[in-house]
Amino acid sequence: MLHTSRSFDSTRRKAIADYEASNPISSEDAYRALRAVDRPPTAQILEADLSASIYAAEDLLLKVKGRDTSLEGGLRRERKILKRIADGLAWKFFDEHFLLVSARQQSPGFMAGKAGYQNERHLVELVSKLGLPQISLVLQNDITNVLRYTDITILGSNGAIISYEVKSSPRGLRGSRAKRQASRGDAILEYLESGASKKLFSEPLRTVEHHLERRYYWTQLDQVASAAVRMGSAWQLVDGAMLIVAASTPKANHLEIQKFAGLIKKVGWLTSDVVDIGLLNNHFKFVHDDDILRFIIPLTSFEIKPSLVVRMIRDTLGVVIIVNRTRVAQELRRTGLLDARIDGRDIMIKRCFHVKNLPVNTEGRVSGKRWNTLQYGLLTLPSFVQNMVASHEAIERDVQAYPELLDELSAS
Repeated sequence: MLHTSRSFDSTRRKAIADYEASNPISSEDAYRALRAVDRPPTAQILEADLSASIYAAEDLLLKVKGRDTSLEGGLRRERKILKRIADGLAWKFFDEHFLLVSARQQSPGFMAGKAGYQNERHLVELVSKLGLPQISLVLQNDITNVLRYTDITILGSNGAIISYEVKSSPRGLRGSRAKRQASRGDAILEYLESGASKKLFSEPLRTVEHHLERRYYWTQLDQVASAAVRMGSAWQLVDGAMLIVAASTPKANHLEIQKFAGLIKKVGWLTSDVVDIGLLNNHFKFVHDDDILRFIIPLTSFEIKPSLVVRMIRDTLGVVIIVNRTRVAQELRRTGLLDARIDGRDIMIKRCFHVKNLPVNTEGRVSGKRWNTLQYGLLTLPSFVQNMVASHEAIERDVQAYPELLDELSAS
């Protein structure tokens, strides 16, 4: 039930009544349903409920925008949570590499008011109701933050992926925008098959696949958050470089992250250390959220007690992640394969190797989505270091195989 201001008039009250009548599932129930998904039929039911609920929230948002800020804020947050749950559904079924490539596009915006919405739903329902064992899931892309090319994605039971662009009129199928969208959808599949696509990116991308086991601090998060529910607050230092701090409070979004100076000192970090402080609840809050929402595993996919995420959805449990960048740089240097240093608030990484007896240096900045996998995805520090080393070793293998890349590296 949404709470409104007293000034809400009868027209807007009717809009709320319409919203509640057309909204099949709350964010809490949707998250519980996501955690209970164990086979394609239950996933398809959740997909339909998420689409209807997100559309209903967007429709009401458009009607009340600028008229009731409290209601508008609540609706925007509900929409963010529902879409993050839809991201969890996508991460449950689709390959991570496919999702990261599919996310390379601007946000599609609201579904409400979109001419083709009903046609998209019709196609999803038509294909899913065929009940073919060859089809695992039919997903309307706009319910997620991560599927940003074409309109519908079909996942086959053999792992095959089919993307569809749906238009509201025959003319739309021949339009330049439709052709561009279809071309990008084809380019994604080309990229995934060959590792390069001139149609998808301005320059071909070379990829080197490596199979590294990814580990996360989800067990530690579960322990700290569970303790905070029992005792009010709790914290844990992991691998000497990350603090997980949780507090059970009616206003978790008002946690004052500036008050952690005492805790930072208590764990023995130096005042000269560069630290990053972020609220894990921001999975549901970010306004400028492209990097958070597109390129890391969603909080709704974390393997922790569902009741803890429900508390975070209700905003009665807040989790702060404090990462010591200085300690992370030390761990990167400890491998003996990378040189890492602090540059302002970022970490700069350099690797030296030889190609045809010529010395080559590669340098890059650890920021954006790479950093977010550590701070907001809770990738463990050893896994993070492994991934950074593997990425730089992949660059070396590429350059060894394609010496002409030396010119590109020199130019950059």
